[in-house]
Order: sequence, then structure tokens, then C-alpha cells
Amino acid sequence: PEVERLLTVTRAGGARDAGLDLAFPLQPENRDAARRLLCRTPGVDGDDDPAARYACLHPGASRPANRWDPAAFAAVGDHLAARGLRNVLTGTAAERDVVAAVAHRRRGPTLDLAGRTSVGSLAALFAGAALVVTNDTGAAHLAAAVRAPSVVVVAPDGDPVRWAPLDRERHRAVVPPAA
Repeated sequence: PEVERLLTVTRAGGARDAGLDLAFPLQPENRDAARRLLCRTPGVDGDDDPAARYACLHPGASRPANRWDPAAFAAVGDHLAARGLRNVLTGTAAERDVVAAVAHRRRGPTLDLAGRTSVGSLAALFAGAALVVTNDTGAAHLAAAVRAPSVVVVAPDGDPVRWAPLDRERHRAVVPPAA
């Protein structure tokens, strides 16, 4: 795994070994920002309560080849909504189009937060989520760092052993069939 490979380099250079766990310390202002974002659209899935159970779907990735089909993300969102989880879509401002494509294909209400989060508020959103579904991108590692249960969709040409989070119980890597 890439984390272990990079730690080999830092250890060889004499750096103190802090272990394999990723950590993102959440500050109160991160949690407050996430709560405000969740309340931004009252009535999403009929619930104004920011503590309502939700799943974050993060369909973007800086490398387009790492992006799973928006229709597939929408189908997962519909499946999760049928099980009582509101859908919260996240992504960067540059990923607004791919996030909108997922929202457009969803059958139910969706809270679109593309381009509206900082790294801290995104981490807090993930920390409060029942599940995070993301491509193999930085968001997957942020979910791992806040210990949010996640499914990481790895591109068919990707390497889940090398890039997926190390905790394979909490973070499941899946490789969909090539289109």
C-alpha cells in the first residue's frame, strides 16, 4: 500500500514513526459549518433535522478516468434513500457538473453541496454520515481519516491494494466491471 511505501521513505530518513492511522482533527467550527450546510435546504427528504441519517455521495475525482458513472452513483443514492438515508452530494466547485449529473438522475430529493464545503466541513459531514460512497480520490482518504464507513469505487485500471484505505472492514474498495 502507498501509505506503507511512503512511510518506508520517511523512516529511512529518520522521521519519527507515527503509525499507519490517518487522522483529521475536527474543530468545533467544522462541525458547525457542516450542521449549517445540512440545514441549508429545509425539507430535504422531509426532515429539517441536521442529525437525520444521511449518506454522502462524492462522485468527483480530479482524474476523470477515476470517476464512476453518474448514473451508477444515482442508483446507489436511490438504494440508500429507500433505506431511509437522505442523499448529500459533495464535490469541489470544479466537479459541479458531475455532481449535478448525479442529482439529475436521482429519483428523490438530494442536497447538492458541490463547491460549498471546506476540507474541514467536508470532514465533519463525512464524520456524521452513516456511509460515504466515493471514487478513489482524496475524499476516500478524508473519510478514512474521520473513521466514516465508506465504499471506495476504484477505476478498472486502478489498484485497490495500493491506493484504498488500509482498514478494509470499515472502508470497502470495489472495482466495477469495465464499461
